[in-house]
Amino acid sequence: MPKSTEDLLLNGFMDLVTERPLDKITVQDIADYCCVNRNTFYYHYDNIYDLLEKFFDRQTNSALEFLKSGESLKNCIKAIILFAIDHHQAAKHLVNSSNRDLVASYLGHSFSTLLTTYVEEHYDINDENRQKAEFIIAFYRYAFVGIMMDVMTKDPEDTPSEYNENPESYVDLILDTIEHDITDNILMNVAKPLKDA
Repeated sequence: MPKSTEDLLLNGFMDLVTERPLDKITVQDIADYCCVNRNTFYYHYDNIYDLLEKFFDRQTNSALEFLKSGESLKNCIKAIILFAIDHHQAAKHLVNSSNRDLVASYLGHSFSTLLTTYVEEHYDINDENRQKAEFIIAFYRYAFVGIMMDVMTKDPEDTPSEYNENPESYVDLILDTIEHDITDNILMNVAKPLKDA
């Protein structure tokens, strides 16, 4: 049961984007589906893309809370990827829209926010090395977005049967590699771990 009208609209949007491409959804469609009027929608969101941005913000904040509670970076990123896998049709409709670049931008922002938070909480980065750290984060941001766009666009029949039977093991394989690479790059190039991290 949605806790608020915002939740109701977000959930309704997710239901609709599971059924049809993003480009085929209107504010009126969302309002009708949620049994509210258009003014109610515009009270909470400027337009569909504002709603979409708020959706990604919520996913990011949820992952950040997970991270700050002591969960590993890998498991926080994994939660985002598995969410896309669990909502494959909705994810595919988001990516295969005329606003594909906007979706990629939101994904990139989510990942950058997570990784930046992780780095700042676990490493001592001085001003001299901050630019190097930002470059490393940007590099892995594009790697993550590339993986996510691939996950979100592939149909089950286009992936190995082993992946469909156990997608989590493939996600683990990818993230183990990324996590070690990120840590090694930061340690070798820009920072020392914080003692209490």
